[in-house]
Amino acid sequence: MEPKVSVVVSTHNSQHDVHRLDESLRGQTLPQSDFEVIYVDDGSTDATLEILNELAASFDNTHVISIDNSGWPCRPRNVGIDAARGEYVAIMDDDDVFFPDALRAAYEFGKSNNSDVVNPKESHSEVPSWSMAVFKKNVPNARNVLAPFSLMALNPRKLYRRQFLNDHQLRFLDNGERVPFEDALFNMAVFAKASVVSILADTPYAVWVQSGQASISSTVVLEPEERFKGQERVLRTITETTEAGSVQRDSALLYVHHSRGAGFFSRHIARKTDDELSHLVELAHTHTIPYLDPHLDDLLASSLHDRSTLLRARKNAELREIAAWDEEVVGRTTLTRMRSTPQGGVRLSLRTVWRRSGERKPGIYRDEAGVLRRAYPEAVRGALGREVAGLDRDIQDATVRLGVRHRSQPVTWTFDTRITSKTLEGPDQDLDLVVESEVELTGLETSAGNVLNGGSWVLNSFTALFQYTQQRPLRVGDSTITRAYTAADGRVMTVARVASGYELTVARLTVTLDRSGGAPMIRFVETDIAPIKGKILMGRKLVFPWGDRLMVFAQRSVAARRLVRLLARARWTAVDRTGGITSVAAPSRLGATVFIQGIPYAIS
Repeated sequence: MEPKVSVVVSTHNSQHDVHRLDESLRGQTLPQSDFEVIYVDDGSTDATLEILNELAASFDNTHVISIDNSGWPCRPRNVGIDAARGEYVAIMDDDDVFFPDALRAAYEFGKSNNSDVVNPKESHSEVPSWSMAVFKKNVPNARNVLAPFSLMALNPRKLYRRQFLNDHQLRFLDNGERVPFEDALFNMAVFAKASVVSILADTPYAVWVQSGQASISSTVVLEPEERFKGQERVLRTITETTEAGSVQRDSALLYVHHSRGAGFFSRHIARKTDDELSHLVELAHTHTIPYLDPHLDDLLASSLHDRSTLLRARKNAELREIAAWDEEVVGRTTLTRMRSTPQGGVRLSLRTVWRRSGERKPGIYRDEAGVLRRAYPEAVRGALGREVAGLDRDIQDATVRLGVRHRSQPVTWTFDTRITSKTLEGPDQDLDLVVESEVELTGLETSAGNVLNGGSWVLNSFTALFQYTQQRPLRVGDSTITRAYTAADGRVMTVARVASGYELTVARLTVTLDRSGGAPMIRFVETDIAPIKGKILMGRKLVFPWGDRLMVFAQRSVAARRLVRLLARARWTAVDRTGGITSVAAPSRLGATVFIQGIPYAIS
């Protein structure tokens, strides 16, 4: 029987990474008999091939193909696709790692939607905001969505229906040379031919691990000519395979324009000499601009629209000036209030303010006609004239979502917030954009519809304004440490570290550690104690080296809870058995371990 999935992995001198990847394959919930693994080694000179042969000897579903070094990932991937027998082909690099439910979830989602390609939720080990714009919710078919582009990011960590690839003869370009943007070329060709492009957002699929080891092409530095010619090949593929004026063409071209068209002329060009910048502009006019219809500019964020206007007019000096001025605008979100809800959850009030580097304002002003615009330097405003973009759409599209990232897993989830106000504060010539929002957490049900269970989650905020998106820690006072805890029954408990200690809100109870009077005091503030009457204990804080790990493990293990209770010497001292609330001294100056309904929390 043909397997459900063929996992194709190109390897090259990956002896340090391949075991990690293979372990993630052995931990899949999809039975081993339902998928095959095809390693294609591109002429490794270290112990990679020996390791792969040992794996193939140990596992019946693992096969190894060795080829002469091609120097680029295209050929080994094509060899693997040709050898594949599965209904779907999953392409991975040797420094990737699968999440345990990846293959099962992606296959079943693709099968149920008759998908030609499934773009599953991927994460980055170092970048929490990686591709968060596209992985908001499951979309059975996103082929006709203008933005965000449904196959971003344009890497091959996706699931492709093998018959679809063969019917359209879709392979990576292998012309015997290095191929810049080979992933983009392949995925743009796939996108043009696909009838169903699905986005799987509710199940983590893979993580791109930044291990410090070089991959096949990671050490290659592209000269400007090669970079722009590679971009032109991608753009030509789009225009030759999609219909003019179609959503599909505009979606693909808009993505390239944002990342490699107007988006290429960012802060780094401010350091270029006049000759270097002139050369880059001419390369863009030769290889990029002819494929980007001017109507696409109106779909860009305002700052990219203005940059494109200057680029098209070859106003190089102003293009450099706007690139130097338009620093990244960062959305910083503060938790302003946290309170319990009648449903036993927590309501968080958030305030987001966008600033440029150095805490400078985002550069918004109101002109004589009352239109909001960016406060560019005078020379830039003069060069743009009436073409300076208004900001109404940017401000309307400004986004704030609550995010969480597990302490032990590099995967980020978001929760929709309710925007309560968007205001511009300050003088008309120097305005701040301020967004007030709320989110209510009873159980950790994400925007994608899945529910997160158990453990400790670091809270952050996902913000988007202009072309800038970030995922940054949620601020509380002077601290950026904010965590959400989920109990075994799905209740949400949040711990916010503030200047005076920790505030813990659980169901209808607020617990605060107050150090203002010298000796730390645990204060229990009653809102409705009935749900947890007689279920609160307090003990010493665990201070040995692995105490924090034990506390996290105790969130989901009854045996670990009992051990923590024993080690902390917990007693019924915080709340009497009738439910009365008291304020008591912490067992030690380091803090306390508070047990609520049997679950321990560190208060320090």
